[in-house]
Amino acid sequence: MEDESETWSVLAPQLALHDASEDGLSLKKIIATGAGVPIHYLAESESATNTTVQSSALPTFRRLEQTQNFFCQIIQQIAQLAAQYRHPFDRLALPRSRIEAIGPDMTEKYNAELALEVSHVYPAIAELFDRGGIDKNELLRLVYRMAG
Repeated sequence: MEDESETWSVLAPQLALHDASEDGLSLKKIIATGAGVPIHYLAESESATNTTVQSSALPTFRRLEQTQNFFCQIIQQIAQLAAQYRHPFDRLALPRSRIEAIGPDMTEKYNAELALEVSHVYPAIAELFDRGGIDKNELLRLVYRMAG
């Protein structure tokens, strides 16, 4: 609750006409904070060392991945609705079909590691396919999933 000793006001950047570079930095900080990204994502190095960049990467990627997953869920729901509405006009459109939208991995570093790992795992998956343990679709799904 608010009492008489508190004052509420709208926060605004303190922009001064004499130094535009500080004003630009203030605006970049406001944008970065609102977008939930580190300031170096907006090409502003301002005392950003390699250590600070790496430490800010994980929370940022986690937030971006959550946004990507939310977007994929929206795409899945739209595709599911499209199949349901299309079914009365086209019997090949299955209204209860499983639709999955998957986005790529966010980090290039992990993509390189995944590519290396799939080269190690692929022979075992291929042998499983050759012996009839999995079908062609499952082989492709596993390889693509492992490769990111």
